[in-house]
Amino acid sequence: MTLRITALRIYPIKSCRGIALDKATLLASGLEHDREMMIIDSQGRFVTQRSDAVLAAIAVALAGDSVTISCQGHSVTFSKQYTQAVEVSVWRRQLPAFDQGDRAADFLTEVIGRPVRLVATRPSDTLNADKNILFQDGQALHLIGAGSLLHAQTHLSNYQIDARRFRPNIIVDDDEGELPPFVEDNWQIINTPSAVLRMDKHCERCNIPAINPDSLDNEDAVQDYLLTYRKINKRILFGVCGHGVKLGHLRVGDCLTVS
Repeated sequence: MTLRITALRIYPIKSCRGIALDKATLLASGLEHDREMMIIDSQGRFVTQRSDAVLAAIAVALAGDSVTISCQGHSVTFSKQYTQAVEVSVWRRQLPAFDQGDRAADFLTEVIGRPVRLVATRPSDTLNADKNILFQDGQALHLIGAGSLLHAQTHLSNYQIDARRFRPNIIVDDDEGELPPFVEDNWQIINTPSAVLRMDKHCERCNIPAINPDSLDNEDAVQDYLLTYRKINKRILFGVCGHGVKLGHLRVGDCLTVS
């Protein structure tokens, strides 16, 4: 069985739409530009699809330091800036960030329907933070096997199930498209042609996979599926998380060996 990377995705703004890549640079903080921006509310708390499903409809495009965010036919473009420092937190982690100005904030406030701001950080800013990651929930990388996604779709045939609900950075399959479901649960070290990944833990799930990324409806059947098939030791687990132990470049089509 030959394993390959079949998809790479980054999510430049936490909880907003991802960007599919043919190749990605692996940094200690994760894939370059992944979760480098985050929306916060008026109390400085991070905003995600858990509270505001509309984030699933916000698209992001990057061109150097220029960022375009769009939703429902409207968009705004701004340049990333690192001058107005603010302190933010992701769960219990405190980390430095920089406000991205009124244009981005006003646009997102209109879309979300309450006052919010957009902040950004960089790998160099988090070197001395609790963890050298950006705005991820707790781990640098998230990986899912294609067989696991297929298992979910097969058991939820009345719903459209794809990677957008689970938000992985890396999807892996075998050359025959027959990767067993949840086999990635047992992977610890993953070797690619130029990088090595260590999978540290299973990915614990909240309600986000139940949110339809097109209609924004909450689909209870998805949560029921996860409770039925992926509740392990009182936690819902789907996919694995980890970090790079040898940094380099990842490409769609890269062959993998796992242990």
